[in-house]
Amino acid sequence: MKPQMRQPQDANSAFPAPTPPPARPNPTHDAGRDPRYEAEIAAIERDLIAEIERIEREAAARERALIAERDAFRAQLQIAHDTKGWRASVAYWNARQRGLVGALDLGGQLATYLARVGYHLGVPYRLRRDLWYRRHTGASYQRYLRTLSQPRPSAPLDDAANPERVRKAVGPDALIFAARAWDDSDARQRRAARQLAAAGHRCRWLTPLLTLAPAGEIGAVAARDVEAGVGADGAEIVELALPGDGGDVTARPVFRQTALRHALRALRRYCFEHDLREVVCVVQHPGWAPLVEALRAAYGWKVFADLAADLDSEPSDAHVGEALTASDLIIASADSQRDGLARQGLATPAMTIAEGDPPEALSAAVRGLYGRATIIIVTYRNLEKTRLTLKSVLEQTRYPNYEALLVDNGADPDIRAYARAMAERFPATVRCIFNAENLGFAGANNVGLRAAQDSEYVVLLNDDVIVTPGWLGALLRYLADPQIGLVGPVTNAAGNEARIPVDYSDPDGITAFARAYTFAHDGASFDIPVLAMFCLAMRQRTAAELGELDERFRVGMFEDDDYAMRARAAGYRLVCAEDVFVHHFGRSSFSQMSEEAHARLFAANRAVFEQKWGVLWQPHKYREG
Repeated sequence: MKPQMRQPQDANSAFPAPTPPPARPNPTHDAGRDPRYEAEIAAIERDLIAEIERIEREAAARERALIAERDAFRAQLQIAHDTKGWRASVAYWNARQRGLVGALDLGGQLATYLARVGYHLGVPYRLRRDLWYRRHTGASYQRYLRTLSQPRPSAPLDDAANPERVRKAVGPDALIFAARAWDDSDARQRRAARQLAAAGHRCRWLTPLLTLAPAGEIGAVAARDVEAGVGADGAEIVELALPGDGGDVTARPVFRQTALRHALRALRRYCFEHDLREVVCVVQHPGWAPLVEALRAAYGWKVFADLAADLDSEPSDAHVGEALTASDLIIASADSQRDGLARQGLATPAMTIAEGDPPEALSAAVRGLYGRATIIIVTYRNLEKTRLTLKSVLEQTRYPNYEALLVDNGADPDIRAYARAMAERFPATVRCIFNAENLGFAGANNVGLRAAQDSEYVVLLNDDVIVTPGWLGALLRYLADPQIGLVGPVTNAAGNEARIPVDYSDPDGITAFARAYTFAHDGASFDIPVLAMFCLAMRQRTAAELGELDERFRVGMFEDDDYAMRARAAGYRLVCAEDVFVHHFGRSSFSQMSEEAHARLFAANRAVFEQKWGVLWQPHKYREG
């Protein structure tokens, strides 16, 4: 059958062109302007804005180049300062300046170094380990482990932490870039939105009729509820009208640049204010393409091409070549339409949704487009914080394809009972591993890493962290850059530049603070010397390349410094994401240790680190200001 005629597409369009909607009056449109000049006006706007953006990019690139050059020189200088040759030279010249006293001091340092080397070469490891534990804990290694394994009473669970009260977030939100306003659309065009809402996804229907934005300001997004209680969890569909030039997106051959800037800025702010951080874009008309492509470039959101407005027409070769190949999924309105795509050799996956189809089918198709992520949470006698951590992961994570892997290290019966209850409540998402003994932070995480080898991403997450909306997807998007090996968020409690000042005083204020801070730092990140492992994301193949955590760092501390050294030696960047915030209580496990014992453990692990890398460990720095 010969395909129906379609509206001409913009050359930059990557989405299907449906049959144009019936003409309707639009009093806000520039009625007195000859439509023949629309493209010329848009081209002039595009050239001017492109020139401004080019100048801004060049200035930013020069600044980044200068900063990178400065950091490279500093790194080279630090490497020289950390070598044993440099330290020996400094010690020698200091001794020469101090005369006989300096010579005696230098001799003492050399004797200490030789004694340490002799101790490690001459004393077996098992004996050294037992001596270390007796000196720092007053008990032998085996007795210390038995002490740790003795259960201690935990705080009772409050009602909010009851597994039955936890509500897992259902996949990403959906922005429907519609061909018509909600009231003018038919059941076929509403089908995808209703299917997603019925599965629990929050849906926003973007009408193609733009409002008139105030000059020089970020216009407001007008919202109205159009359907409520669609899904089992009361999901609703809300219609949004974006600010712009007062025109109709579907009635013009191009998206005017001024209107695009207004719409993008307003929609970006709306998404942050309403915690729409993990999103799929369902596109019904090619006029939306510039806006959708800008959102995908900024946030990595998935894009679906919805052919609902194409009726039963079969797509042409030109349609396939120009429109559908850039989509992540094609939603067909009939099997004949999907079969027509298959006959033309289109690689993009396509599915048909018909009236009465179960909503889980579309939701499962969404989940299949995301790489599997395993979140490894090592628990140790910390039920109160553990339940807050797991509850926040389940309720705030809309990345659709992940599992939370609990690795218990403390043999606490209350934690194990809670973990089993959560695994029964969410069998597809929560998995548990119970260690027979305390393997330490590194050993327990290694157990999790071995159990996550089938995942594409792994995240190490402490059991004293509260995550915020969009955290997981935002971290994983950084890993699309192959040069980035490890990525972590900013937080309220860390021993380096990842720590930022916060203005909340209790957990109820975490989400509001995260929303405001990440909006103000949208897209911002910086390279960091060490990423603390309270929240660390990486690709599985990167973890396999770098190897497991070094279990010589007893109990904890310095694993992150060691892993950072390995990552940089392999040529990877370590990045701290300013647009991802998590709350970190800090030192939950070490709070059960006395300050004296903590100091001794720190000194011992520091010695292991320095001996392994042949460098003098440098204390971490906080950010300036």
